[in-house]
Amino acid sequence: MSYENKTLIVYLDGDYRRFKAVADLYQKFDYGKAHILITSFNDDNELRGTKDLLNPSYDYIDECHILTEYFSTTTYNNAVEIQQILKRLNYGQVIGVTS
Repeated sequence: MSYENKTLIVYLDGDYRRFKAVADLYQKFDYGKAHILITSFNDDNELRGTKDLLNPSYDYIDECHILTEYFSTTTYNNAVEIQQILKRLNYGQVIGVTS
C-alpha cells in the first residue's frame, strides 16, 4: 500500500496536551491528505482510548485517518516501529511532533 501523496503526522508518545499541535497540523491539510500516527499507544499512554476521546474535541479528525502503534516501550522501540510502518505504507511526507 502506498500513500505517497499523503502526509503522516507522528505524535510521539507523551502528554495528551501535545495532541493539540498534531490536530492543528492535521487541519492545515485538505481532507484525506494527512493521517495521524499515535505511537506508544499502550496502557500507559494518556491518549489510550483516543478514538472515542477525539471525536467530541476534535470532530474534524476522521477516525479512519488515525493509526496507532501499540508495541513501543522505549524511544529505540518507538523509532523501529515507526520505521516499519513507514516502509509498509510509503508516505510522501512525515512530520514528527514531540516536545
